[in-house]
Amino acid sequence: MKVSGSWLGRWSVAMCLAALGCEAETGTSGEGGGDQGGAPAAGPTLFVVSLNDGVSSFEHPQSLSGRVEPSTHLEAGADTDLYGPRDAAVGANGDLYVASENDGAIVVYADATKATGATLPSRKWKGSATGLEVPNGIALDASADTAYVINNPSIGAVDNAIFVFEDASTADGDVEAARRIDVDATEFAPLQIVLEGERLFVVTQLSGNATSVMVFDDASTLDGTVAPSRTISDPAWTEVLAICVDDEDHLFAVDEGSVVYRYDGASSLSGSVSPAATLTIEGVSSLAGLACALDGTVYLADRSAAAILSLEEAATLSTGSLPPSGSFDSLDVSSPARLALLEP
Repeated sequence: MKVSGSWLGRWSVAMCLAALGCEAETGTSGEGGGDQGGAPAAGPTLFVVSLNDGVSSFEHPQSLSGRVEPSTHLEAGADTDLYGPRDAAVGANGDLYVASENDGAIVVYADATKATGATLPSRKWKGSATGLEVPNGIALDASADTAYVINNPSIGAVDNAIFVFEDASTADGDVEAARRIDVDATEFAPLQIVLEGERLFVVTQLSGNATSVMVFDDASTLDGTVAPSRTISDPAWTEVLAICVDDEDHLFAVDEGSVVYRYDGASSLSGSVSPAATLTIEGVSSLAGLACALDGTVYLADRSAAAILSLEEAATLSTGSLPPSGSFDSLDVSSPARLALLEP
């Protein structure tokens, strides 16, 4: 099974698929698809973080269109102990991790595909020892059972270190980070953290709303003050809000607005770079998040329209203006900002 995050990391793990078996539910104009019978088909589940409002999941997102009901929905508030959700990731054991920014916590719900309604977290990382003040990004390393967490630098004076928590699948309470990475750079204000293999990609805000992507190799060995292995920038960027890296070493970035950039050879990109393709998505104005799927599809969060879009075979697309391959929305999704994928 493959699990990944946008404004989040991606990784591979082996798990039983029984918990994910179900037919895709599709809908248009508020109608959902019916049970088609036969053996359930395993497929991806897309988790959508609505800024401040909650986290919803959608099974088989590649088949959805129009207005649909989510498979699960956790609404922010006392019933879920979730306040100010900003990012999400799914662990190797199926737990759902959510950065609860307004509560200074990471809240963890057992069984991501079933956590819905008035469900309280099974675990919660919160307290002075954690270093978490306003967490807005999380990436998981399933093979090492490790979580990388960042604070939101735009909310007052916060600790801008990358906090590394070991034994993530069992950690609970006021847990102290096993390692902290203090970034040796003139400017470091992390907006998103993504893990691909042993490599961390951190979207960083610079002076004047400019952004860059800092890359840290050998992430599992990093501790203390560390300079980035490389820094990636593009003169065409205005304000990159999210990236994802696929299994074929393509890096996709969304610039605030309607543009998606693709860069090839993500693992070796350095300095000022030019995109392999610049994709202007028709009919959108406020892209905010994205996630790379195993089948080559890239999912996009359109914040202004509260919709989820898709680009099939995104790595093959050429520069130009194009409509999305598909789109859907939901009454439970508002201002979608981060996406995470759970895949068989």
